[in-house]
Amino acid sequence: MTLGRSIIGGTPANAPSKDSMFSFHSVNPATGEELPEIFQCATSEDVEQACAIAASAASAYAATTPLARATFLE
Repeated sequence: MTLGRSIIGGTPANAPSKDSMFSFHSVNPATGEELPEIFQCATSEDVEQACAIAASAASAYAATTPLARATFLE
């Protein structure tokens, strides 16, 4: 079993717990098979932090060319 967590601003968010009631298994969408990875749901604080970081980066990201964006995503 693999415990996953969110990455916010390049930093791992709250530590996952296999006993957390706020977690979910990943599922293969093609087969419906439940995979061994378990991910902890983000807290409202995690979401607020991620939104603030995204908002602060939006203007710089908007100024990049489509080619630069594509390169980054590869």
